[in-house]
Amino acid sequence: MTVACVILAAGLGTRMKSGRAKVLHPVGGVPMIHHPVALAREVGAARVIAVLGHQLWLVKGALDARFGAGAVEVAEQREQLGTGHAVMQAVPRLEGFTGGVVILSGDVPLLRAETVGRLCAAWETAGTLAFITMRPSGAHAYGRVVRDAGGTVVRIVEHKDATPAERAIDEVNSGIYCIDAAFLRTAIAGLENRNAQGEFYLTDLVARAAAGGRAAAGAPGAEGPRVAQSSSVATIEAEPDEVMGINDRAELARADALWRHQRCEGLMRAGVTIRDPATCYLEADVEIGHDAEIGPGVVLAGRTIVGEGAIIEAGCVLRDVTVGAGARIGAHAVLTAQTVAPGATVGPLSRLTPS
Repeated sequence: MTVACVILAAGLGTRMKSGRAKVLHPVGGVPMIHHPVALAREVGAARVIAVLGHQLWLVKGALDARFGAGAVEVAEQREQLGTGHAVMQAVPRLEGFTGGVVILSGDVPLLRAETVGRLCAAWETAGTLAFITMRPSGAHAYGRVVRDAGGTVVRIVEHKDATPAERAIDEVNSGIYCIDAAFLRTAIAGLENRNAQGEFYLTDLVARAAAGGRAAAGAPGAEGPRVAQSSSVATIEAEPDEVMGINDRAELARADALWRHQRCEGLMRAGVTIRDPATCYLEADVEIGHDAEIGPGVVLAGRTIVGEGAIIEAGCVLRDVTVGAGARIGAHAVLTAQTVAPGATVGPLSRLTPS
């Protein structure tokens, strides 16, 4: 399967109440946009294109610093006129590409490769378009997934355009898609902005794909009837936490906590002892070896590597530190940019920083 990824990250994020673009705020110690880019690389995307707008050069600089200059292509969205308009800016860069185009959001950092794999598999079966749905609790302003009596997807209606009956639908769109490249190039050009927000909705492509499937149903071909509508549009469902978008600092803190919980759980299952996962702060570039022990209230930041069997006692703060196998760092020590030899001991309350 060949896929390209388009990451939508042009907005400023006004609800963050910040002078910097939303996607530059950190989750796991790195700008949140790093997570969908890393995900795209993990699923083997042949191309990764970020649609940027506000503070383009700052965001591009953060991507180049992390992934290498030019590794992530950039398409500029000078005016924010909706998700469909954002994808329009990336489509010229996909000229000649064949396969699926996975559309991700720069403010959704917790999405897993396994889920994107399921999405792409659903797209392969559908042939035109697949997207991820969820069922969040409480009030929300997501687009509702409208299905016919047989359960087949008909369209997505945005919250501001929905009727009261449509707003009662509990299945909503996450904004994450896999779309056939040829269909995308054709359909995106026909989007209109006749809606409550005056924007070009990417969600309108779902109705176009579904309508095309209905038109194709029963049409004779060289090998018999073509597939029905249900094989043109497919959905998979994910947990709301996994596909949550970040809009303000409260959601940012929640996403960061969820990311740390998942990271700690993965490390513990891999053979690391973490005495109190709820108080363990880890960042994305931290590596911890088998049989290492991490005490309560420990902070491991930057490019920190903890060797096999090493012990980091309670309350330590380590940034850009390499701890050799079997070493012990005493309680409440603070180390920055240091190398601790294998088997060595650093006493409690020590403070070691570059001279």
